[in-house]
Formats: sequence, C-alpha cells, structure tokens
Amino acid sequence: MDAGFDSNTDEVVDREPDYDGQSKLKTLKEIVKRGETEDRILSPWWIAVILFLDFLTTVAFLAYDWAKLESGFEGYFISRKVGYGLESYRSYGFYVNHAHLYYVLAGIASAALLIVMIYVYINLISRRNKHFKRTAELYNALADYLESMGGDYREISWRIREIAKRCEIDTGTRNVAGWVVLSVLPVINAFAKPYIFHFLTRDYYRHERYEELILKCLSSKFPKLQLVNFEYPDRDTVMYFLLSAITVGIFWIYWMYTLFSDPNRHFKEHRVFEELLLEELS
Repeated sequence: MDAGFDSNTDEVVDREPDYDGQSKLKTLKEIVKRGETEDRILSPWWIAVILFLDFLTTVAFLAYDWAKLESGFEGYFISRKVGYGLESYRSYGFYVNHAHLYYVLAGIASAALLIVMIYVYINLISRRNKHFKRTAELYNALADYLESMGGDYREISWRIREIAKRCEIDTGTRNVAGWVVLSVLPVINAFAKPYIFHFLTRDYYRHERYEELILKCLSSKFPKLQLVNFEYPDRDTVMYFLLSAITVGIFWIYWMYTLFSDPNRHFKEHRVFEELLLEELS
C-alpha cells in the first residue's frame, strides 16, 4: 500500500499502487526470486577434496620414485608375436612393474585434482559475478519502484541509483575463463592464484560497504530493514599472503575456507534483507 493525501480533508489515506508501480514491484520480486539459484551456497568440503587429491598425488609420485629405484628395470614383459612365415615369429613389447601402477595412480589423481580446482574456481568467480549483477538490477528496480511512489521516495530513489552505480563501477565483472586458465598454467599460476584470492576477498567487502549505504537510505522509511545487519569481514589480503608463505601453505587452507564461508554468510544475510524489503513494499 502507498500513502497519499485526500484533497478535501488533507488527511493521509491509503491508495493502491498504480499499474506502473505494480509492474515494477513484480519485476523486483522476479529479481529476488533469482537469488535462490544465482546466489549459490558452496560447501567448504570441496577444500577437503582438494587436499585429499593433492596428498594422494604426492604420495603416488613418491611411491613411484621409490619403487623404480628398488626394482630397476625388472618387471613383467608384455608382448605380442608377429608372424613372418609358417615358423618364424618376432616378439614386440615392453617391461612393466609395480612402479608403473603408482605412476598411473598419480596421473589419475593429478588429473582429478586439476578438474576439481577448475570447477571450484569457476564457481567461486561466477557466483561473485552473478550476485553483483543481480543486486545491481535489484537496486535499480527498487529505485524505479520508489520513484513511482513519488514524494520523499523520489530522493531516496535517486540516492540508491547513484550508490548502485558507484558499486557497479568499483567492483565490475571478473573474467571467469581468463582467470581459470591463468590459475592452472605452470609458473603463471603462482601469481594468478594469490590475486584471485585477493579479489574474491576484497570485492565482496567493498560491495557490502555500498549496500550498507543503501540500507541506511531505506531504513528511515522502512523500519523492518533496521533488523538487517551486514557484517562482511575486513580481511587483510597482504597479511594473509605473507602468513600463507611463512606457514608453507598451511594458512592458505584457511584463506580458501573464507572464500567459501564469507560469501555463503553474505548470501544468507542478503536473503533476509530481500524478504524484509518485499514485506515492507507489499
């Protein structure tokens, strides 16, 4: 319901939003609905899968080197005979031993690790892009609806639109395919991975600071939104990188965990915000 003035009594009366306002509210609800699929909650257990495959690959390669040194060239000769006449044959083949089994296991584990890493990076970066894009559409649709309500809502609409635009310019869109390719290339990945971790950490933080400004604008008119509390951690990525280097990658595990847990918590907070917003507007 929207509020307006009766010209005869100068009293505030309730009036239904016009057709244009209802249409804009419908658009807003559709954008909120998309959050159920686009704001993906990723399980941190993927980190355990990565660590297990990394450990399995390392152990298998070490076992291969040890078995090769222990057995030398001894092993089973796998061959096939090729006939050149009624009684003339020649054998072709190669020797294999248990060391080769470790090598095959290491190859399978490393291939699986690569696939899982690609999957994880694709999902971490793409869900970031989808969330930022959807929320930009959300705030612009909200600004359109508030503008249709008139009065003081027009000023709030203008401020929301300005903040949303600044947020979109500041955070932008990350190239999923490009960064995933760089993350698996030898040598280059030593520089690409830290930067991926950096922007996945800092972009969400900057994004939420803009959302706090929008929330502040809305809270004056919609009291229920005062219950919303965005608390994205302000993590120092330079310190995190140094700690990862000092601990020989152990702290890196915790940093990766935050890339799952922090956005997951933000998406859940956002769901509460969007539901309360629709309650106030309806």
